[in-house]
Amino acid sequence: MNSTMFTSPLETIMLAIGLMAMLYGAFRIWENRGRPGRLIAWGGLIDFGLALMGFGLGPSGDVGSLLILVYHGAARIAAWMGLAGLVAEPWTCTIDDIRGAVRRNPVGAILLAFAL
Repeated sequence: MNSTMFTSPLETIMLAIGLMAMLYGAFRIWENRGRPGRLIAWGGLIDFGLALMGFGLGPSGDVGSLLILVYHGAARIAAWMGLAGLVAEPWTCTIDDIRGAVRRNPVGAILLAFAL
């Protein structure tokens, strides 16, 4: 009887790569704090790392990983649409650029708040 939790070396590799992706994404978010466009982009890496870790858990984690990926797609689309509605260049904007966003574009602000 196998006493380990994982059934194959591939699952262990998927867990390790997922963890590294999450840690790298968190480091990059910390490095780019104050820039919402980059927060959205690097947050995607964290979501994919979490999904990869779920796939690494075997059949029990597959459904959760698929739900994470569906959430990721919907939330990131809403976040980019909301941010693009508030500023001209979402990738290079800062937090100061989106101050007073509710007055300028209420729909964009709601989308961004919902997504984040």
